[in-house]
Amino acid sequence: MRVEEAKNAYAHTLEALKEISQKVSLGNPSGIRKILRTVQNMIDLIMEDDFVLLGLSTLKDYDDYTYVHSVNVAILSISVGARIGLKKEALEALGICGIFHDLGKIKIPIEIINKPGPLTDQEYNEIKKHSLNSVRMLLSLRTSRTILKEILIGPFEHHQKYDLSGYPNSPGKASLSLYGRIISIADVYDALTSPRIYRPDSISPPQALNIMIQKSGKDFDPVLLKVFINMLGVYPIGSLLKLNTGEYALVVKTERNSDPLRPKILIIEQTSDKKWKRGSLVNLSEFNRSTGSYKRDAVGSYHPGLVGIQPSEYIL
Repeated sequence: MRVEEAKNAYAHTLEALKEISQKVSLGNPSGIRKILRTVQNMIDLIMEDDFVLLGLSTLKDYDDYTYVHSVNVAILSISVGARIGLKKEALEALGICGIFHDLGKIKIPIEIINKPGPLTDQEYNEIKKHSLNSVRMLLSLRTSRTILKEILIGPFEHHQKYDLSGYPNSPGKASLSLYGRIISIADVYDALTSPRIYRPDSISPPQALNIMIQKSGKDFDPVLLKVFINMLGVYPIGSLLKLNTGEYALVVKTERNSDPLRPKILIIEQTSDKKWKRGSLVNLSEFNRSTGSYKRDAVGSYHPGLVGIQPSEYIL
């Protein structure tokens, strides 16, 4: 039941974002009531148990990247906000910031967004305009000044980096807002783990976290990054693991207060026609008393997209 509720919340958020984006791109006024309602639904689900929506955030869609990415960033951001104890009103604002953080990209020519090779300086400067574009578009939305004030800063800041070395440049600024620091972490993680036309090799979730750890204190708030990593675990939900038994498995869940190296996993098996099917649900912490060792160990992690797997289709 909760899985269906979560899937509906995800789908409705995606639909509402597309609807607003289309209206705003055409210069038509739009309210955010529908988005607010879907964010409230996601918050309720996350506060009860963030497992299901975190599982859905493993959805990666090359053809619909900007919209799917934005919903994933909202889910990851709300989950971090809940972990640090933000109140529901703050989680609502944070979720809306996540959903709209890349709204300005609809003003960037699609041939630049999807360019397979390196960007020229001029093209990169176009890309860097999207943060300000997002703010301008948000200002056109029909909503209260109170809400508007809460949802502008996150999208503006999400590329500024923790040490303020990013963009847009804000001379004299002392630090980023809490929303900006959270969204930047969620944004980079989902972007790194998503297949893109300009990046031939997919990055696995554990590899993405390792990359981000190297930039802790420079690109990312070190305290919030630690919260984010503790939330996802060493092997985040949706990671594809190779086991010492020769089996492959998808990470389903890391239990709180358990060994982060030994999550719950779903064995996946390849059929004769090279497709994958669900196997048994097991725990890497299962111990074989007769041998004095664990029944299974992870010996490698990979991006599930490398073998054509959408984790959310298997683990939920």
